[in-house]
Parts: sequence; C-alpha cells; structure tokens
Amino acid sequence: ANILLLADNPTRMLMAFYDRLVVPFLMFWLIRALAPGQRDLQRLAIAGAITVAVQAAIGVLSWVAPSALPAQWLGRAGERTVGTFGGPGPFTVTLVFFGLLVAHYALAGTGRRPRPLLIAVVAAGLFAIFLSFQRGGWLGALVGFTGLWLVHRRATSKLALGAMVVALALAIGPLAAEFEFASERLADADTVDSRLITFDAAIQMVEDQPITGFGYGQFEKFDEQFKRSVGDVALESGGSLHNSWLGLAAENGIPAVLLYVLPAIVLFVRSVRLRFGLARRTFLGAGLVVVMWAGVLDILVVSNTMDMLHSGTWGTMLAWIGLAVIAVQLDQVRVRARRTRSEILPELPSLRPGLNPR
Repeated sequence: ANILLLADNPTRMLMAFYDRLVVPFLMFWLIRALAPGQRDLQRLAIAGAITVAVQAAIGVLSWVAPSALPAQWLGRAGERTVGTFGGPGPFTVTLVFFGLLVAHYALAGTGRRPRPLLIAVVAAGLFAIFLSFQRGGWLGALVGFTGLWLVHRRATSKLALGAMVVALALAIGPLAAEFEFASERLADADTVDSRLITFDAAIQMVEDQPITGFGYGQFEKFDEQFKRSVGDVALESGGSLHNSWLGLAAENGIPAVLLYVLPAIVLFVRSVRLRFGLARRTFLGAGLVVVMWAGVLDILVVSNTMDMLHSGTWGTMLAWIGLAVIAVQLDQVRVRARRTRSEILPELPSLRPGLNPR
C-alpha cells in the first residue's frame, strides 16, 4: 500500500520490494516447512565452510594478485575486501554467519569431521573480515563470536588467545601497513561526521511522517530538504544513509519497522521461555540457537552502519535463515513436550451415561 500510494514508479518499486523483502520472508517459511534436521544442518555447515574458504581466498587475492580475478570482483581492490559481493557489509556478515556455524559444527558436531581444517577456515574468514576495513563489520564480528564464546567458552578462549598472538606477529611484521591503516580507520571521524547529517535528516523525516513515511525507495528524493548542521558538523549535501532502520522508518513509517522486527521479537521471547527444553552438549539445541542468534545480532549491528535493506537481498536473507533455524529448534521442543504429555497422561475413555465410575 505504501508503494502504490507514494512511489513515483510503483511497478519498479514493487519488484525491488519483492526481491529485497519478500524473498527473504519466503526463505524463512521454506526452511520452517522443510524443518531441517541434524544431518541437513551439518551439510549446511560444510557448504558454509566452502563459502568462507572461497570468499576469504578471493578477498586475499584481490590484494596480492588482483590480475587473477575477474574485473567485476575488483570494484574495491586495494581499498576494501568484498569478495564477490561488491560491498563489505554483505561480505562480512556472510563470513561471520557461516564462520559461527562452522565453528559450532567443529566444536560440537558428532561423527568424523576435520576439526583442525574447519577451525583454519574460520580463522581465514576472520582475517578476511579484518581486511574488509569496515568498522561495523569488525564490531558485528566481535558481537557474533562473543555468542560463540557463550557456547564453547574454553575452546573459544584458546582460539582467541592464539589469534591475538598471530595478529601481534603480523602487526609488527608483514602486515604492519595494513594494521596501521586499520588504526587510522578506527580513529577517523570524518566519515562519522558526514553520516550524522544524514542520520539527523532521517530522524526529522520520521518525525514529520511517523505513520506512512515518505514512500519505499524515496529517501534520497526528500532527505536533502531536511539536512542541517549538527553541532560542530557543517552541513553537507549528498551522501547515502548508512542505517537500515532509520531508512525503513523514514520511507515506510514506524509501524513498518515494528512489523519487520516482530517475528524476531516473538522468536526471542520463545527462545527465553523454551530454553530449558533445548538439548545440551549437542550440535542441535541450545548451542545452535545461541549461535544463530549471534549471527542475527551481527547482521543487526552491521545494519546500523549501512543500509542492508536496499543494498541487496543476500545480507538480510542470512538473518531470516538464522531465524528460521531457531524457529525449527523451538518447534521441536514443543513437539517433544506434546509427545511426553501424551505418553504420561494417556487419554481416558469417556464414560457412558449411567455407567458407574467406580
């Protein structure tokens, strides 16, 4: 309705809306309908390990041997590591999401699995995340792997200590220039100042049209008229919004934001309520739920530093995949609870009229 009433080109916007929002929703329901079991999710972990290894290799090659890669993968060569995604946001959330799943599979999976190789793949993914030089990606990775630490504290602590030693050796050795640039990125306030102007404009747009918004995909059409200087930051024109939630509220209104996050809120409440019914010390169950929530939180953090809802389908798709896996685990708890009740309290036969209950 928002698009049909407010968009300049409703047909084009409806197609974009379908690609960016409807398709991830459909992926969520597809996974819930399929209800993947342990073997299916272990296969996903293996596919995730391959994805992380390939993307990390492409990211490193974009720095050391860019001539070995196709031109369409080199849009940010020498500046950022983006793999085949074209942007650091989808690149980092992919490596974090699958890195968490692979690490959980390596540390909690059953049966034969090449644990050292899987851990090495996760380490390569972390190195590629560092080379993305995206501060939001770094923060999101820290949040995500903190969730992994909650599940596998001893193993994650050892791996973190080893990673710190390796990072220190690289910082004073072959990657000194890269670590110096990373330090400059952390201290750089210019990009933050430029975004404050756009953030302030988005907040004013929400205040002006809190219910309907200004129309899906219409932010850059109206934001310039709301821009102003903020504190010591001078007014700047141009630039794009680097916040998914402010953009969603400005374009579609506050009710749209609430509708979009409602499934995640419901699943979080269910996760807390059913936490004691989840299996412990296995690949499935509580550990997988925490790891998937960590992956979703990483995407939430990165979405506050770039507009993931308009940059493409894949980044938000991962969040809905994680939420779907969580939902499947919680559904299994309810199924087991119903089965247990039916076994303990079998249905009593109804008494016919006139029959003595004794």
